[in-house]
Amino acid sequence: QNKKVLTPDRVESVMRHTPMARFGTPEELAGGILLLASPKAGSFLTGHNLLVDGGFTAMTI
Repeated sequence: QNKKVLTPDRVESVMRHTPMARFGTPEELAGGILLLASPKAGSFLTGHNLLVDGGFTAMTI
């Protein structure tokens, strides 16, 4: 479904608004999951909006 909306123009627009200028790798995205699932690192978290988006959100506000 996402591939249908990722036209070349849309990809270019996303890259212009992403400071890291690339999509994240599965390994990079997994880091957020590991943090939240970790019994040590995430054990005291009660809620958080963890943005793993290469800075996209900061550039589009």
